Amino acid sequence: MPGGEQKSIAGRYRSETTGTEAMIAETEGGLRLVTTGRFGSAGYQLESLADGLWRAKSNTQVPTDGILIADRNRNAVHFFYRSYQGAEIPA
Repeated sequence: MPGGEQKSIAGRYRSETTGTEAMIAETEGGLRLVTTGRFGSAGYQLESLADGLWRAKSNTQVPTDGILIADRNRNAVHFFYRSYQGAEIPA
């Protein structure tokens, strides 16, 4: 991923609707997303899939991976996540 793309989404974002704050920062291992809200906080490593599109990979015991999409001007990001908690496990 080009360095300019990484720098362009680094920053702090907030959703007033959900009361969630997201911080995207550059680290030695690449981009990292940390979200904080009513139910606690979670961290994700971002993996570039295409221009403006990242996979967010958590490293928690209950994985909650997701997709992060930056708008064309990089003024906003949209984060969609999927929790595997409660998923059926085959017997």
